[in-house]
Amino acid sequence: MEEVAHEMGLDVEAVPIERFTPVAQDRYQRSLPFGTFGNLDVYIFDPYSIALSKIDRGFDTDIDDVVFLVQRELIILEELERLTRDVLPRAREFDVTPAEMLAHLQTVRERLK
Repeated sequence: MEEVAHEMGLDVEAVPIERFTPVAQDRYQRSLPFGTFGNLDVYIFDPYSIALSKIDRGFDTDIDDVVFLVQRELIILEELERLTRDVLPRAREFDVTPAEMLAHLQTVRERLK
């Protein structure tokens, strides 16, 4: 991927998201098509997995990003809430603090009002 990006003059940064936060099992099916560039089809990684990682980190800009995804209907808040509850039992595997994730999710809810 880096070689193709370099050839095309694109700046890419590989992020092993599955090392930092649990990702949805159907993450590849939920990837969103972005466009075709020559022979390269580009997809946006599963927006729910992205949102989970942002809720985990919880920076102000991360919360804004999740609000954006909900407002643009790229994710559904109820589904994100369900996925968040599903990953909490695996928190120890990922250095995730359940109380913080739930607090960040509550902040998302409040900003959506």
